[in-house]
Order: sequence, then structure tokens, then C-alpha cells
Amino acid sequence: MSTLENICILQRASLALGDGLRARCPALHLRSDGSVVSCFGAGRAHLLVVLAEMHATSAELFDAAAAENRLREVLDSLAAALDP
Repeated sequence: MSTLENICILQRASLALGDGLRARCPALHLRSDGSVVSCFGAGRAHLLVVLAEMHATSAELFDAAAAENRLREVLDSLAAALDP
């Protein structure tokens, strides 16, 4: 199974968890020592996956909420373009 497939499985699981808790889980962020992988929902059937390689300290200090806020308008536009 590829890394992308694993990320998609994790994203679907987080969405299912959110549905079960009646909460919204719009993004998934995975941190390692030198990278952050972010997976954002972009419409009904699309994901935007971003891999950012960075210094370990930067990965530790990564502000996921701020990243989601900065990308929200882009994700909404992408969803509108992909979901007719």
C-alpha cells in the first residue's frame, strides 16, 4: 500500500470519527522529525495533500489551525471547481 493510500485511509477514518462524535474533522496533520504531511478535504470526493519537509523544530512548532485558516478560501474554491 502506498503512502498516499495510507493517508487517505487515515483521512477517511478521521472523518468517520467526526461523524460519530458529531464534530467536524476537516484536516489531518502528521508530524515527523523533519516533515509535516497535511491532508485537507477539498469537496465531496477530493483531498489536497501537502508534504512539507522542514527542520525538526519547525515541524514541532507547526500551527495546524493557522494552516487550515490560511488555506480555507483556497480549499473552498477548489471544492467548488471539482464538485459541479
